[in-house]
Amino acid sequence: MANPKEIGNRFERKIAKDLTVWASGKEKPLWYWKIGSSGAQATITHDIDSKMIGDIVAIHPDGMFLTDICAIELKNDKSMNMLDFITDRKRKPLREAWDKIYTQATDAGRFPLLIYHRYNSSYDYLIMSIRFHNLLTAWVGEQFIDTSFRLNSELYITNFQHFLNVVSPEIIKTCFCSKLVKGN
Repeated sequence: MANPKEIGNRFERKIAKDLTVWASGKEKPLWYWKIGSSGAQATITHDIDSKMIGDIVAIHPDGMFLTDICAIELKNDKSMNMLDFITDRKRKPLREAWDKIYTQATDAGRFPLLIYHRYNSSYDYLIMSIRFHNLLTAWVGEQFIDTSFRLNSELYITNFQHFLNVVSPEIIKTCFCSKLVKGN
């Protein structure tokens, strides 16, 4: 049986590599990487401007355009389910993960992004705030709206690979960096 920690590490490396290819157009050098114990480091230092918010950091200066405006949390767990946002279950791990990254990102003036993978699924999903979604939709248009699903009054979800295919790094730079839009 596979070690859950190793499965999680594999997922984090995969997302870091996917973001690198998306942002740079190349597999190497890596622009993003997972950071170990990121939540613990942010909690210990109480540094809300810390680059350590979330699970992914830019390790190349050209990749900072994304991590300067977004805090990216990764979750790979069989107990996580989109129903966490609309049901009455006692334990809601996906909702709890969102609430945590939302608070940390908002305190640091960034947009929260939660990328999650559910075991036995062939897809990775991206959960984003309605504000982030609406800003992107204004730039990308119908092709983004058609593939996003509204989870509740504050969140949207989309297929992560579709997001990478439809939203270019230039759109992120133009939409967010040039306007210095602060997140949430």
